[in-house]
Amino acid sequence: MGKLNKSQLDSYREIDQILSVNLIPGMDNINISEGVMYVITQGEALWLVGSIAALQAKISDDFQLWQVEVNKDLSAELTCKNRHGKSLISKSIAKVIEFGLPELKLCVVKPPGGNDFMITLPREANNYYGDKLAPLL
Repeated sequence: MGKLNKSQLDSYREIDQILSVNLIPGMDNINISEGVMYVITQGEALWLVGSIAALQAKISDDFQLWQVEVNKDLSAELTCKNRHGKSLISKSIAKVIEFGLPELKLCVVKPPGGNDFMITLPREANNYYGDKLAPLL
């Protein structure tokens, strides 16, 4: 069972390295921050990153705030909002791997005109992109 450590998670404040990884068969490399790699490895949350990556084809917004809320029965609700707080998509997940936190937020940032995207922790995104995202997080 994966267990994320909240203080360790909070220590990821800067994006020192953007990792381009091929985590999911059939998907191109996914750009993630070091903090998200921690979530994947320590929280056993590849399912979360995979769900977010798979839903990118349906979302054109350049900034997204994703939140997963895990229920006691390990079902979860994954929601995505844009920079204005408008709900873009929601997905119920029947059963997830317990990663140690009742909720977790991740950001997706897409560069203008590109198909690439990067998944980061909110604090990493805030520090990396500065004033563009600060009011949103």
